[in-house]
Amino acid sequence: MSMSEVINSIEREAFERAAKPREELFEHRCTCSRLLGKFSGCAEIKCPKCGKVNVIGEGK
Repeated sequence: MSMSEVINSIEREAFERAAKPREELFEHRCTCSRLLGKFSGCAEIKCPKCGKVNVIGEGK
């Protein structure tokens, strides 16, 4: 494989990754109503307001 083919391959892969539609972000709030953030996967976050540990995206 020539150097130009390698570069074209890398550029093609980068373009395909950038062109993929992003996963939708879902807003998650603690039971105390504090906004913890927007997530598209699994997370475990401690609420800075009340201290509760929130598990997000588990079992979905």
